[in-house]
Amino acid sequence: PYDDGIARVLRDVDFLIPADQRLKAQKITWLDFNTNEYIVDTPFNVDVIRSNFHSFELEGDDFPKREDGRYGFNPLGNVAYRVFLVRTAQAGDVYKMTTKILMGLFGLAALFTLIEVIIKPKPIKSAKTKS
Repeated sequence: PYDDGIARVLRDVDFLIPADQRLKAQKITWLDFNTNEYIVDTPFNVDVIRSNFHSFELEGDDFPKREDGRYGFNPLGNVAYRVFLVRTAQAGDVYKMTTKILMGLFGLAALFTLIEVIIKPKPIKSAKTKS
């Protein structure tokens, strides 16, 4: 159900959005849905309060609020909000070291191939015929 107490984004991404991460959001006002005309406002900062498997909750000062303190979103209106999701780097030191080792092994394999094929060609044995 619709909840105007929390700015919630349903997750449709395959990466984790950690809590306490700062993201950018942007207000979009649709002028005409048929011709895809819209106005884009300046991006503003939002903070991820909670994140789970299904959704993540945002908090931002530039979201519209009513007098009672709840958010003033209209799900059937012509105003939407775009949130720019940034994938955090997940590669640790082990992955970086493994990549460097593999690149070194590929380099050695290329060097040995070069030595074997170009620098030290093997003599071709000629076929002997009996007469």
